[in-house]
Amino acid sequence: MRFWDASTSFFIEDSPGLSWILGALFVLVGSAFALGSLGLFTNAADLSFGMRIVILALGTTGIGVGLWVWKRSPLSRVQINVSDRYILVDRWGITGRETTRVNFADVRAIELETGTDSDGDPVYRPMLRTQNNAPLLLSLLHVHDRAQVERMIQEIAVRVGA
Repeated sequence: MRFWDASTSFFIEDSPGLSWILGALFVLVGSAFALGSLGLFTNAADLSFGMRIVILALGTTGIGVGLWVWKRSPLSRVQINVSDRYILVDRWGITGRETTRVNFADVRAIELETGTDSDGDPVYRPMLRTQNNAPLLLSLLHVHDRAQVERMIQEIAVRVGA
């Protein structure tokens, strides 16, 4: 996750490249298994029907896991436009593009969301709360560096006035 300042805007962008690579590995290996069980393997005719079904199921599961990883890790770019007083959250993923716009007047607080990863270590991500108490995650990716996310939250709070 990186952030930078432009003339009238402040930007935050996360880069889920490693997640995309992981998803691609699952899809490629799963596709090889699924297509192999359908006749792409040179010895597919020697395999029993039950074994081919098991291999097809494993391949399909691999493809599904890869698509799930891609769906859960879209690229997010947040623009805090100080001159026009709005926050724009853009997300691009396999399901398309999603844009959310929030005016500064609708922001109640900028917060630090805390969770744990699969090893039990703490992870963080920036979040804002609107006046109606609805949370809006500024990044869907978790970060282990608390200080980096806190700096980002302070930079946003200064510009938004929250």
